[in-house]
Amino acid sequence: MDIPFIHGERLPKILPLGEYLPAYRWGIIKTWLKSISPSSPLVLFPFGGPPTAVLEAAQSGYQCLVPIHNPITRFTLNRFAQPIPEGDLKTALVHLASSYRGKERLKPHILSLYETDCPACGKR
Repeated sequence: MDIPFIHGERLPKILPLGEYLPAYRWGIIKTWLKSISPSSPLVLFPFGGPPTAVLEAAQSGYQCLVPIHNPITRFTLNRFAQPIPEGDLKTALVHLASSYRGKERLKPHILSLYETDCPACGKR
């Protein structure tokens, strides 16, 4: 039995906080939902999922239920749903990145929380 693979496309534009989001190919959710023809307009993302996948489902006409515990992901998804002016967002991100947590700037601190060792080369 062949298992279909949906390739998707590159994201249509650079997204706010995109460097902190999981990799995602646009079109996968829309194509999949269209192929299974769900009878309900509600799509449940029980483990959160990338905000881009949720946004794609919502833009395809589905209502989405998403439990999100990561504050960056929650903020990003809320901003996708109710966008703020790009200039205001950039100003807020510059302010956030330059703020401190103790003696350390916030951006390097947040990035350090997601660091892992590469299994292939051993680098961070």
